[in-house]
Amino acid sequence: MNDSLHINILPFLVETVSGNTEIYQTIDRIYEKDKSKFHQLARESEFYNHEAVISSSLQREIYGKKVLGILLDESNNEKNILELVRKGWKRIYGWVKANQRIDAEYLMKVLFREKSQQGSEPSDCEINGWTAIIIVTSRAMGKEIVETDGYNKILNIMNARLWFLEGHQRYSFERLSLDEKQKVQRIKKEVYKYAGVSSDYYEIREAKNPEILNWYQAYAFLFDVEKLSSSIVEEVNLSEEDINCILGTYYIRFRNQNKDEASKYFMGAHIIMGLLKAYKKAKKEYWKNNNETNYLDIEALHQELDQLHEEKRNLEKRLYQVEEKNSQLVRKVESEYKRAYGESRDKLRELENENTKLKKQLTTDQQEAHELRELFFRLDSSEEDFITNESTVDLSAVRGVIVGGHERWQTKMREKLKEWRFVSTDALNVDVSILNQAEIIFFFTGYLNHAMYDKLITEAKKLDVPVGYLSAVNEEASLKEISEQVERNSKRSPYSY
Repeated sequence: MNDSLHINILPFLVETVSGNTEIYQTIDRIYEKDKSKFHQLARESEFYNHEAVISSSLQREIYGKKVLGILLDESNNEKNILELVRKGWKRIYGWVKANQRIDAEYLMKVLFREKSQQGSEPSDCEINGWTAIIIVTSRAMGKEIVETDGYNKILNIMNARLWFLEGHQRYSFERLSLDEKQKVQRIKKEVYKYAGVSSDYYEIREAKNPEILNWYQAYAFLFDVEKLSSSIVEEVNLSEEDINCILGTYYIRFRNQNKDEASKYFMGAHIIMGLLKAYKKAKKEYWKNNNETNYLDIEALHQELDQLHEEKRNLEKRLYQVEEKNSQLVRKVESEYKRAYGESRDKLRELENENTKLKKQLTTDQQEAHELRELFFRLDSSEEDFITNESTVDLSAVRGVIVGGHERWQTKMREKLKEWRFVSTDALNVDVSILNQAEIIFFFTGYLNHAMYDKLITEAKKLDVPVGYLSAVNEEASLKEISEQVERNSKRSPYSY
C-alpha cells in the first residue's frame, strides 16, 4: 500500500481503523471468519509492534492487531476494506463511490468544513486517517486520485508523521544539547534539595518541604477516586535517567530553572511516569498471557507441524521412488557393464585412456583457473607489492615463452630474459611449434590478440605446457609475477591441484 510518493499508508490505516470504536463489532465479525489466518498474518508483519499499533490503549492495540491481519489478507482485501469504510466513514465511502476521478484535496476541504461546523478542528491524526481512508477506498473501487499540490502537501505531512511514529523527532533526554542537559542536571539537584526528595517514590511521598508534599498528596487523592492503590507506582523504580527525562520536559517547555515550579511539576510528573511504565508492563503481561493469542499461536504451530508431517510423508514417498529407481539403474548399469566388458577388453582400456586424458585435461584446466584467480588477485594489488620480495628462481634456466604486451615492454623484458622467446601481439601468423620445447608460457592480459590467445592456449593444453598470466606493466613486477608462477609450477605435481 504505497502511494505515488512511496509512503506506506498501512500504519495510518491501522491507527485510524482501530481508533474508530463504532466499527469494533464489524472488525470482530470479519476477524472471527478466519482469526487464525489473520493472527498469523499480523504476527509475521513488520508492523506488528509498530508504534502506530502499540502506542495507544490496550483495547486499541488489540483491535489494531486484528485490523492489521485483516488488511494483509490479499484474498479478501478489497471486500474487507470497503466493508470497514462503509461502516465507519460513510461520507468518504459515498463520495468516492459517486465520483470517477477523486479530488482528494477537495474532499478533505469538505471534511474540514463539516468538522469545523461541529465546533472543533481536526487533529493531525484525523487528517492522516482521512487521507489514508480516501486513498485505500479509491484503490479498492478502482478510482483515480487527482494529484494536486494540496494532496501532495498532505502526503508530506503523513511522511513526517510516519518518521515520528518510527522514533524520529520524538522527545528524549539524549537529544537535548549539552547546555540543556547541564541545566536539567542543575534543576534536578535543586529540586532534590528544595523538596527534600530523590528519585525513590517512598521519599517523594515523604517530601521534606510541606508545600511540595501537598502537591504530591493532591495527586495521590486521584488514586482514591478510581479506587486504586498507589502501589501501582510504588512498584515502579524510576532511575536517575528517568528523572532526567522528566525534568528535561519541564525545561524545554518552560525554559526556566525555578526550583519551586520545577518541584511542583516533578511531583505530578513522577506519578505519571510511574503510571505509564506500569501500564506498559501491564500490556506486556497481557500479550504474554493472553489465552486467545496463545491459542492462536499454538494452533498456528499445529498447522505448521501438520504441514511438516505431510511434507515428511511426501519426501519419504519420493525417497522410496528414488531408491527403487536407483536400484533399477544399478542393475541395468551392472548388466551393461558386464556385457560391455565381455564384448571387448579393448573398449574398456580405451575408456580408461580417455578417462586419463580427461583427468589430465581437468588438472590443466584447474591449473589455468588457479592462475587466473592469482591474476585477479594481482590486479587488485599495487605493483609495488610484487617488487618488494626477492625471488630465488633462476629464470635463465627456464625455457619460457611470453605472448602479448606492448612493444616497449617486450623490449625491456627481452633484455632481462635473454633465453626466453617472445611473441608480439601484432604477429599475424604464429608458429605453434614455438611451444615444442617450452617449459611454461605466459600471456600478458593487458595487451593481447584474442585469436592468437585461443590458438596458443589450445596448443599449450595439447602439449601439457603450464600456463601463466601477467598483468603488471612494470618489468620488475612482471619478473616477480613470472618467478612466483614458475616456482609454483615447479612444486606442483602433474596430477595435483
